[in-house]
Amino acid sequence: MNPATETLLRRAAVQAVSLSRQNVRGLYTERRLERAAVNASVDAPVIHATETTETRKTINDLPGPDGLPIIGTALEYFRKPNRGQMHEVQRRFHAKYGRIFKEKLGPVTNLSIADPKLVEEIFRHEGKYPNRPPYEAWTLYKDMRNRSRGILSAYGEEWWKIRKLLNHRLMKPRTLQDYLTDLSSISEKLAEKIRVVRSRNDQDKSVPNILNLFCEWSIESVGQVIIDERFGCLEHNMSDEMNRFVRAIETMMYTSHQLIAFTDVQKRLNTKIWRNFVQAWDVIIETGNKILDAKRKSIEERLANTDDTGVLEKTTLFEHLLSSDDLSLEEVYTNVSELLVSGVDTTSNTVAVIVYLLSRHPEALKKLQNEIDGLDTSNGFTQEHLNKMPYTKAVVKESLRLFPTIPINARVLNEDTAVAGHIIPKNTIVMLNAYTMCRDPNEFQNPDDFIPERWLRNEVREFSPFTSLPFGFGKRSCVGRRLAETMTYLCIANIAKRYDLKATPDAFDVKPFVRTVLTLGDNLPVEFYDRETP
Repeated sequence: MNPATETLLRRAAVQAVSLSRQNVRGLYTERRLERAAVNASVDAPVIHATETTETRKTINDLPGPDGLPIIGTALEYFRKPNRGQMHEVQRRFHAKYGRIFKEKLGPVTNLSIADPKLVEEIFRHEGKYPNRPPYEAWTLYKDMRNRSRGILSAYGEEWWKIRKLLNHRLMKPRTLQDYLTDLSSISEKLAEKIRVVRSRNDQDKSVPNILNLFCEWSIESVGQVIIDERFGCLEHNMSDEMNRFVRAIETMMYTSHQLIAFTDVQKRLNTKIWRNFVQAWDVIIETGNKILDAKRKSIEERLANTDDTGVLEKTTLFEHLLSSDDLSLEEVYTNVSELLVSGVDTTSNTVAVIVYLLSRHPEALKKLQNEIDGLDTSNGFTQEHLNKMPYTKAVVKESLRLFPTIPINARVLNEDTAVAGHIIPKNTIVMLNAYTMCRDPNEFQNPDDFIPERWLRNEVREFSPFTSLPFGFGKRSCVGRRLAETMTYLCIANIAKRYDLKATPDAFDVKPFVRTVLTLGDNLPVEFYDRETP
């Protein structure tokens, strides 16, 4: 056994003990499984409509990779060719073992599903408080710093209390309409900054580190809606403080993925990854609190200098949360911070994917540009314009099908549950493999091809809507979905309006990899050529 393998096994053993002590998901004996199977007809909802309640099969009867003692299949994900390729490893497992299989990771057994019918039934039977595995690194950090948990790290009744407050603002179409002018203006500034950064490149017309620009655009847009504040991220000379803030968010999201396994071990050993993660979060909290303190002070001054009775107008999400009696000030700050950092990485990488795909499909880019050119957007984009952009929306949907931002969604079962005729114990993590389903030839014709037309209303759709759910489904779906979609439409429209996107002369196929979200990396082999004004 080589030293690296031996070290990994030792760490996995420590992690196994830690997980057992924490009772993260519980370890189930054969007796418990058999008892659950006997009681299935009484206690467990039948998930797959084609099965009966008389089944007595357990999760152990499902096929799946054997793995190694203690660590299970963990080594498969750490092998050099598979690093960052969890979505592809799972896809290969599904090809070998079928649409549903079990997989032992450490001392626990997960369930992986790539069947839209099963996905639909699981989503529809989630119960009052759907349970999604939290980022363990986030919860460990919050416990270490004695901070409250927010919308992405809380669960149960605590999560639902927060979610209801956010739904009231973020899930209503009217809320975003008030910000369309601002969001369109921010996208225009991004398009202008692309030209400035491109001009510094004397090699070709590509934009080095373009994902950084998309992150800056995303922070500026999300900040505008949440607290009605411009951070200056897209200015030609961004402040050192905001530059540090943006880079900290990027580092935090990247190290979050690196800490997805053996988190507690890395914390105990105080590894460099853990130190970078903690330092990044500290910067985010420090800078975020400074911004929110200043905003809160301005709100208080506004109320003090008017005849207002003290009831906030709730024009922003921040004001809405501040006016709630259900959250402490620290909880308000925590939730604003979590919304900001989660929205940045997802939307920035989504835009990067779309730009990359359009550069390789000039016919699709031309259709999108013709759609935009047919609108009078001289004063920016409005809701009326968005209503007349079906092809732009189809491009976004098709891009998210090929490269779903969250390639593998997950749920934790809240009770013993019958899935496809097998009793799955309570607390089992169920992996819902969107990436695999979205590229399944049984679900989509030519699944690896970029065909936006498949999403247009006049096209015949033969695939289940539960095959591609980039924003999730139900109570636990992405609370910022409307904001993310609107931001993406406006960003792509403003870029396509100004630029022809082409592959660089040395163009290569970018291999996506996972670093918390699915990404194509910081640099894209894409050139931006100025368009003549239509």
